[in-house]
Amino acid sequence: MLESFFGKSLFTMIEATIIGIVLSVVGNIGDLAESAIKRDGSIKDSGSLIPGHGGIWDVFDSMIVTLPLFYYYLVLKGVQ
Repeated sequence: MLESFFGKSLFTMIEATIIGIVLSVVGNIGDLAESAIKRDGSIKDSGSLIPGHGGIWDVFDSMIVTLPLFYYYLVLKGVQ
């Protein structure tokens, strides 16, 4: 069992593996969706905060989808 910082049992090894695979795939889908939105708007970069980089959205685009998904998984599982 994988344990949290407070000694609670969070996930089995199989469950953690499945969560990792699912979130990895969903993160890539979020990245592709953000790129498609930028492409439809004819926008090359979503910002100029980091020179030579695609913008701040390119840093967090996969987390926009994966973090809420993981949060609601934890809520449904009853982890608080």
